Amino acid sequence: MGEYARIVKVTADRIYLDGEDLWALNQMGIIFVVIAKEGMAVREDALALAKLSPNVAERKTVMYHGRGSKQTTEELVTRVIGVKGLTTYDQYGTPEHTRQRNRKDFQGNPINAVVVDLWENEPSGPVYLTNASVEHPLGAFNDYDDRSTVENGLWREAKQAWDFQHYPQRNEAGVVVHVFFTLVVMALATAYRLWKEREEKALRNLFAASLLKGQGARAWRRELKAENRKKVIVFVQGRYGIFHVAEFSVLAGLRIRAMGIPPKLGSPADILARYGLSP
Repeated sequence: MGEYARIVKVTADRIYLDGEDLWALNQMGIIFVVIAKEGMAVREDALALAKLSPNVAERKTVMYHGRGSKQTTEELVTRVIGVKGLTTYDQYGTPEHTRQRNRKDFQGNPINAVVVDLWENEPSGPVYLTNASVEHPLGAFNDYDDRSTVENGLWREAKQAWDFQHYPQRNEAGVVVHVFFTLVVMALATAYRLWKEREEKALRNLFAASLLKGQGARAWRRELKAENRKKVIVFVQGRYGIFHVAEFSVLAGLRIRAMGIPPKLGSPADILARYGLSP
């Protein structure tokens, strides 16, 4: 990323689990957190040794069910356990190191693990492999949770709301151009939404605005459609105006019923005055 940023931490799904790649990240001083696959010796060792580890941390949250006088609460407990120095991940090292894993004198490189003993009261959670400290195992647990930001905020949005996977031409140039323009339009739309949030709520801090209320593009479009479904665009001699359909009806000299129209609609002069215009 040149002079703009430096990668300091990597989280990945288990499909990308590769010991040699993780070792390379470790040698570069980059923290990684990845889920171990079932059947791996290092995973089974982590589960067994977790029973003896003193590095236990819990996080408790309260979930509310129902409303009013019938509302009940439920305490959700997440318990994670850090296990240090596991040496049974024989692929964690250089290619030369991996080739020697069947030798009797082979010694694996140590790697740490975080075992999720309880996840919101549910037992048998995943096992994370990491080169980070596990003295406070919730740290690695929370780091991996950040991966959902990419999955749900970028990748899923791009695929579902922006047709990221529907290439106009199935060749290298067509795919590259499609990916580039899709991401550019996503960035522009996000920039517009951030600007709109700041304009409408000037007292709201930037961090809160940047979350965009967790609202994806499709939900945002539905909201815009609902907000503007009773508006019309009027073009007159190279100019245009956006009016509520009831306002337009009054300006056009039509008689309308009172039901469902905005309060204080006023006369044509009143309507134009609200937009800084005169009859």
